[in-house]
Amino acid sequence: MQSELECLFEQIWNETYPDFPLQSEVKFYPNRRFRFDFLEPRSKVAIEINGGNYAQGRHTRASALESEYEKMLLAASCGYTYIILTYNMIENDGEKGFLATIEGIIRSKISGRDFKE
Repeated sequence: MQSELECLFEQIWNETYPDFPLQSEVKFYPNRRFRFDFLEPRSKVAIEINGGNYAQGRHTRASALESEYEKMLLAASCGYTYIILTYNMIENDGEKGFLATIEGIIRSKISGRDFKE
């Protein structure tokens, strides 16, 4: 089940970048329960939404961080680009252009060209 922040991200993404549909809750590694919150499969860009950073959420506890880092390592070993977004990054995207940067990374990976902002 998606969090409110994941739903907000997905809504913003789908409205802004319809040419790059994302899959949600994608299992990516055999014999492990690890899932990506979102994946653009052609580019192998995975997006993780970490919404509880300021509320002592899951991603702030040592054991959860250890698991998160293991997930990142396994994702990299499978050729995925792993991007983490926080609540503030999604809420303040208009000012910073984080989603446009992700869209540029996806475009560059699909085209095989280096990403230039």
